[in-house]
Amino acid sequence: MADGVISPAASFMPIKIQFVLRLLVGYIPLEPFVKYSISLLSARGYVPDRTVVEQVRLCVKHVRPQNPIFPTVFTDGELQQLTNPALLLIGDQEVICNPKSAVDRAAKLMPDLEAVIIPDASHCLFAEQADTVNAYILKFLARG
Repeated sequence: MADGVISPAASFMPIKIQFVLRLLVGYIPLEPFVKYSISLLSARGYVPDRTVVEQVRLCVKHVRPQNPIFPTVFTDGELQQLTNPALLLIGDQEVICNPKSAVDRAAKLMPDLEAVIIPDASHCLFAEQADTVNAYILKFLARG
């Protein structure tokens, strides 16, 4: 069995508190605030399509988690127990944590990890660099 993680929030490193404070404005369901919050998660120069902005705005307006789950950093012991082949993709412009620190920690503790820092990508790397992300995933899955 293989596992994959794409830009995990606070799995390997704590979330930067400055990021959390700036992101709070995104919970106002008006387009300018939603665009601002998307820009905080995105690589420089990425402009989300109008449909994405509207989907996020509607989600902020109408979806209220019943039991919000806040991500916590895995302990060293927990990461060492992940023995299946794993793929970690993270953008070089990740804003939630330092991408190099996250990859270094994961690589040190996870015995069968393939970790890639994707250039010109942030927390939204699946949208910003879709072809690159998909290629890494397909290559990883083909390994079996």
